[in-house]
Amino acid sequence: MEALMSRIPIEQSKELIAIERQRLADTERQLNPWIEFVRTTFDIPFDTIVKAIRESDSFTDFAMRISELQKKPPLMERLCEILTTSEKARDDFNRARKLLGLDVLAPSSDRK
Repeated sequence: MEALMSRIPIEQSKELIAIERQRLADTERQLNPWIEFVRTTFDIPFDTIVKAIRESDSFTDFAMRISELQKKPPLMERLCEILTTSEKARDDFNRARKLLGLDVLAPSSDRK
């Protein structure tokens, strides 16, 4: 990569760096334990999970959005249970939010 970067104009190298940063961020999001757990356990597409995380303002809101998007009402209860009882699940969920440039959610976000 360094050899390539030294041979191209600065503007092109900045563009390549930005593309590579985006690719790395996308990869990191896909490897996030929470996203991977929801994707593989409940057979939910990556993009659906990311959309729900982006649009959610609480853990319950996330569970509700996933449930509605997948048209599987029992899923909401299961996801809520996991997120309320597992600190690791909440931490992984919040790491995904950080990777998306969002603020983390506190457990109290569900108590409005």
